[in-house]
Amino acid sequence: MTQPLPQPDESRVNWLLRYIGVQQLYDKKIVAALQQAQYDAGQEADKWQGMNIGDRAKRYQFKLVQNEIRKIIKGMYQDLIPIINAGQQDAAEAAAKAALAQDAAFLADLFPDKDTRDAWKSSYVLQARHGIGAMITRILTTQRPLSKQVWRTSAFSTGQLDRKINSALARGSSAKELADLVRSDINPKVVGGTSYAAMRLGRSEINNAFHAMSIGNAQDDPWVVEMEWHLSKVHKENPGDLCEDYAETQYFPKAEVPGKPHPQCMCYVTRRSMSFDDFRIQMQAGAFDEHFAERYAA
Repeated sequence: MTQPLPQPDESRVNWLLRYIGVQQLYDKKIVAALQQAQYDAGQEADKWQGMNIGDRAKRYQFKLVQNEIRKIIKGMYQDLIPIINAGQQDAAEAAAKAALAQDAAFLADLFPDKDTRDAWKSSYVLQARHGIGAMITRILTTQRPLSKQVWRTSAFSTGQLDRKINSALARGSSAKELADLVRSDINPKVVGGTSYAAMRLGRSEINNAFHAMSIGNAQDDPWVVEMEWHLSKVHKENPGDLCEDYAETQYFPKAEVPGKPHPQCMCYVTRRSMSFDDFRIQMQAGAFDEHFAERYAA
């Protein structure tokens, strides 16, 4: 079994700053989405009450998402919490950590070796952070108006559709899981049927968010010089399709990478970094010192 590499233990929310600006971090819309996603993750965790390995793993993953969101919110407001509430906050945090540790016990059953167990725990943390980053990326970057011809009016008026999408991204849901969540919000008269429309939204929202995250991460790393556009393996030749134009162009400056040109776009981008010799020279000259200090500050 291949083991995931252990990752740096970032005790603050520095990892999140790779996706959003400092001022945007305090945006009310983001705070509301984080709080809702935290609640929804708890509701999902409560659904997996079995004691088999599958149920325990699912419950642990959802509670881990809750815990990561809790740490983000605490990092945002730690200086604003009144002294009188400090004891209550400490008690709540201790209870949350205890519950998470109890659910994490299943890892010891799977991986008796501590190093292996720690490596897998790190991979679960990164998975949780990736989903939360995808949700915030959608709010700030990739969220687009949804067609009123496809969705029920109530889905717009109550905001429940966006809430479902954002929470599903934060939990790391698959396209099918997201489609199942929103199917009841689709107009039953939609062309192509509700199942097709739901899966189209699921694939589009997830791919758009992760596409934007890939670009954002590359922009933060100074040794990345370009991004390369790749056609997906399921792409069918279609003259005039912008994806084919992008693939023919092939390389884009990392600040000028196009967004997904159409729904259900499965194409993807990869990094193109500077040569190793250039990297070594700049590394030795201290060109990346500030970047590493910001990225891995404790």
